[in-house]
Amino acid sequence: MSCRSCGYVAECPHCSVSLTYHHSPDLQQSLLRCHYCNHTQVQPQHCPVCQSSYFRFFGSGTQRVMEELQKKFPHLRVIRFDSDTTRRKGSHRQLLDQFAQGDADLMVGTQMLTKGIDLPQVQLVAVLAADSLLNIPDFRASERTFQTLLQVAGRAGRGEQPGRVLLQTYSPEHPVIQAVQQYAFQPFVEAELSHRQGSGYPPL
Repeated sequence: MSCRSCGYVAECPHCSVSLTYHHSPDLQQSLLRCHYCNHTQVQPQHCPVCQSSYFRFFGSGTQRVMEELQKKFPHLRVIRFDSDTTRRKGSHRQLLDQFAQGDADLMVGTQMLTKGIDLPQVQLVAVLAADSLLNIPDFRASERTFQTLLQVAGRAGRGEQPGRVLLQTYSPEHPVIQAVQQYAFQPFVEAELSHRQGSGYPPL
């Protein structure tokens, strides 16, 4: 749950991880729950910080992204790369080969695209809703976000042409986003270890 106006994210008051949206048909209301200590609270209708009404659960899948692209850029050739389109044996390689051969202008995919893919012609990588990684209710969320964003950034500019990386975020000042921008590996690790030790999370 996050505010589209100010970037506030609902967090557990005990565990310092984000709360997850749950709808309760029995109570006919939406709840926010911590997946660590089971702290539960009613979903506010407005942002507790700025009172904006744009305080909603977050996330959009590859299908939704494809729909928006087709509306705005009907002539763009797009390949979708996710668990649905790569279910058949050999489909991973087939889609990557199509892209490598120039049969598409753009590839839209999930985190499956972040590792082990070497396509020299890729000059631009964009991460939509980087906050959705950052606000997963897990004490390792910062570490995993940093790792994933650096990996996906490494997909751009692997050929002769330089690469460019765009991150869409409601929290540009967040330490993880700042560390990714600056490729500040060592300062990030030191800060993350200090935070975990202070919160009682491993490694201790």
